[in-house]
Amino acid sequence: MDIPGIYLGRGPESHILSAPYAGIGFLEAHGLAFIIGALLWRAGTERLWHITGLSAQALLGICNLLFRKIFAAPGSMAAGYVFTSLHWLFVILQFACALNSTVAAKLGNSAKSGAQVSL
Repeated sequence: MDIPGIYLGRGPESHILSAPYAGIGFLEAHGLAFIIGALLWRAGTERLWHITGLSAQALLGICNLLFRKIFAAPGSMAAGYVFTSLHWLFVILQFACALNSTVAAKLGNSAKSGAQVSL
């Protein structure tokens, strides 16, 4: 949706992207979000990847909250609520997975050594 809004003046973002050079931020942000998403799609279950996903989603959620007026310009407040809520849902899910992977790692290490772990 960024490219039609930037170059053709079409789509829900066209009102925002009509300002000179406004499109670079949209294109970079959405491009980087896609790259991070592709990396996370193929990532393992290590805690580091869950922290990475949590950080990316928190950044996107914070930006949506700080710049929420950008959803009002094209009349997309409902979409803004949905997208922002989903970002925070994924923050919570990634946090839960990070905690779970830490517990699983402790259990795995204790099973190898024969020791008991208190959770």
